Amino acid sequence: MDAPLTTVIGGELVELPGTIAGIRAGMTSEQAAAFGREIEHVPAADLPVALVHWALPARPTRRTRPCSAASPAAKTSAPAP
Repeated sequence: MDAPLTTVIGGELVELPGTIAGIRAGMTSEQAAAFGREIEHVPAADLPVALVHWALPARPTRRTRPCSAASPAAKTSAPAP
């Protein structure tokens, strides 16, 4: 199983799929086709935001919990490449 991406969204700690394959696995074939067309043209600096955007509706289960440290200093952790 791929390690999830953990981030804070709206004051909640959220786990998202940690790989492109994991994001794609939660999509319909139409969504996956649109994702493929779009993601190929996203500048590298914008990839994390684009991947989170696409991963949010792709979550098979929503695992969230309130995060008391939800501040601009809250960090995103991702698995090492």
